Amino acid sequence: VGDHLLKKVAQRLRACVRQGDLVSRLGGDEFTIILEGVEQTREVESVAQKVINTLAEPFFFDGNEIFIGTSIGIAIYPHHGTYVDMLIKNADTAMYHAKEHGRNNYQYYISQMSVDAILKLQMENRLHHALEENEFLLYYQPQFSLKTREIVGVEVLLRWKCPDTGTIILPKDFIPLSEETGLIVPIGEWVI
Repeated sequence: VGDHLLKKVAQRLRACVRQGDLVSRLGGDEFTIILEGVEQTREVESVAQKVINTLAEPFFFDGNEIFIGTSIGIAIYPHHGTYVDMLIKNADTAMYHAKEHGRNNYQYYISQMSVDAILKLQMENRLHHALEENEFLLYYQPQFSLKTREIVGVEVLLRWKCPDTGTIILPKDFIPLSEETGLIVPIGEWVI
């Protein structure tokens, strides 16, 4: 079914572009569309929205409906790169940014995305070392009953003390990345 779905997606993508434009599968479930002779960004946005709308329609296989989500990254020559590899890399970066903002949308590449990707990778590397180097701290916060004015429980709060700066990093700044990378499991085991 996966192979048939990819073929149907390719057919729908082909129907969204002009005769001279290129639709190609990069690998997995990623496709690239190269639009030639585009003068204005609204033309690109029109095609992107057409792709989103077209792929939002269900696919039918053996009487079953299959729905897919679409995330589109856009890079435009020469603003986002002057050679094909750079344009594809930047469009890919923008696509991952689109995924982070929910399915069925498109994002233009901006240079800050590359900076954010590098910072995210550095944070992931530091998280690996944080666990190995015992940089996590636990704070125990008592829970009180307003009725009896007694302690009825304790909440455990996880913090990360960064050895480089000595600052405490709050969970909102590292837990989502821990979940995304699978590091949440060994961190959770450490907490327990």
